[in-house]
Amino acid sequence: MAVAAGVAVTAAACGSQHGSSAPHRSSPSAAPSVSASTVPAGPTQSVSTSASTPRPSQTSTPSTPRPSQAPTPSHRAAARGPAIDLGVQPATLSSAAATDAMLDLAQHAGATVISSAANWTALRPTASGAYHWAALDRLVDAARARGLTVRLQLQTIPVWARDQGAPTGYWVPPRSTAERARWAGFAYDVARHFTGRVQYLEVWNEPNETGFWPTGTDPDGYARLLAASYPAIRRGAPSAQIVSGGLSRNDVGFLEQVYRDLDRDFGPDARNNGYYFDVLGVHPYSGDRSPAADQTRWVHQTRFGTMDENFAGFTRLHQVMAAHADGAKSIYIGEYGFSTTAHNGFRGVPDATRARYLSEAFRVAARCSYVTAMSWYYLHATPWNDASWTLADAHGHTNLTYAALVSVARDM
Repeated sequence: MAVAAGVAVTAAACGSQHGSSAPHRSSPSAAPSVSASTVPAGPTQSVSTSASTPRPSQTSTPSTPRPSQAPTPSHRAAARGPAIDLGVQPATLSSAAATDAMLDLAQHAGATVISSAANWTALRPTASGAYHWAALDRLVDAARARGLTVRLQLQTIPVWARDQGAPTGYWVPPRSTAERARWAGFAYDVARHFTGRVQYLEVWNEPNETGFWPTGTDPDGYARLLAASYPAIRRGAPSAQIVSGGLSRNDVGFLEQVYRDLDRDFGPDARNNGYYFDVLGVHPYSGDRSPAADQTRWVHQTRFGTMDENFAGFTRLHQVMAAHADGAKSIYIGEYGFSTTAHNGFRGVPDATRARYLSEAFRVAARCSYVTAMSWYYLHATPWNDASWTLADAHGHTNLTYAALVSVARDM
């Protein structure tokens, strides 16, 4: 679908169709105290998990039953903006007390969704061993006890699950039929283990980015991964919402190509199964620029089509969805934020400016009712999440951006 240049984020630009309402927001409680003793700086295990899906056959398959509504309706209600999602790395939290302290920090900031990773490499490091669920179980159960919703991103494929002679590298995706079949088994295991406890299960991270798909950007490869993951997750967790892997920036061309590949590879089955996702994931980073900026010079062409590096470019993604009868689905902003130090050629954004940008981002996203949630990257400093990006440092000390999020939550 051709997408017009220069998208103004207005109600008209967002369209009349929208997804399900965001999870209910609780009022922020009194500010928690988080000390260095309760939030250890070092990890106890890895938390990322890779995923791959089996190559589907060309024969027609029955459509997979899809949930008739968003999960856990008791935790969802109409709201004036996207739900606040904050990420927590359980590998850095060595005890129940540390987990509770981090969730206190998240809840005070208005979070109603806690996100983390189901990392296959970390969860099951050997083929013959059992899954190591303890740290993730502790986080999920503590979040649920507070009435919070949980999102888990399925990541990585361990070396033992790869084909002989497969490429090395942590984020190498499953590529062969056999590797995708093993990945589908992992996806089912995670879904079954967390059924009724986790509301969102996301398939991979930034599949359009070579850092997370190092064998080369491959829309068809990701389309096949989605197609293998969807029925496996649906069997294990019938009511979970399946989120497509958050795209790096608003990669309109990549999304259009995924739709084309799904239609070509699976025919009517793709449409009958909702193109193998329930919610579209995106990470609409805007470098060091305000989320309110809409600059045409940051809209350019890649080999797949349009790339919009303005925050509000997610409206273009929704246009693509609507063109494929997916306009009623939600968009989940799975990451957005700024570093206070220079990063990838962009200037560092001072904390005070970043605090203002946070407020602007939530205002912009709130204009589009189909944006169901937004995760500010990142809540706390870890070995994988540098303190220059986070709302709290390794000792639990918060900054101006955290205070801005508290204010945003109060005003919603």
